[in-house]
Amino acid sequence: MLPEIKTAINASDAVFGIALLFSAIGALPAMLFTGAIVKKFNRWTLSLSLFAFALTTLLLSFVDSPFALAGILFLIGAASGALDVIMNAGVATLEEVTGKKYFNIAHAAFPLAVIIASPGVGLARQFGIDYKVIIITLTLFICLAAFFAFGLKLKTDNLIKRE
Repeated sequence: MLPEIKTAINASDAVFGIALLFSAIGALPAMLFTGAIVKKFNRWTLSLSLFAFALTTLLLSFVDSPFALAGILFLIGAASGALDVIMNAGVATLEEVTGKKYFNIAHAAFPLAVIIASPGVGLARQFGIDYKVIIITLTLFICLAAFFAFGLKLKTDNLIKRE
């Protein structure tokens, strides 16, 4: 989808490459400050960060210039970086409370999602589905994950209360 976005915003290779750097530039400060946010608002951080990631991902379907792409990628990077910290904090808490190991499963979830999503996106592109429709669809899946995370958090809260 990136080549289509590059064409849609009429960006040169150099400008497009610089715009792509902004996801990393957004992620680093978010990762630094997310720990304090998790500590203060732990109950809702996973669901809210997933919704933030979904919203920023959705913004990609509206990109109309290299400058807008850089800004949106900065936001996606920030949301992604925060989500990474929040998920790891959640898994660490779950391991601490249950005494069971979950990090291997948690770290396997990302590549599994990529393995599932990549062929799906490839097939959609092969059938000529517009990249904006694909982005909207991916956003809906991320929102479903946020709802699932909310339910998971409620179960985890009950588990912590029992300990």
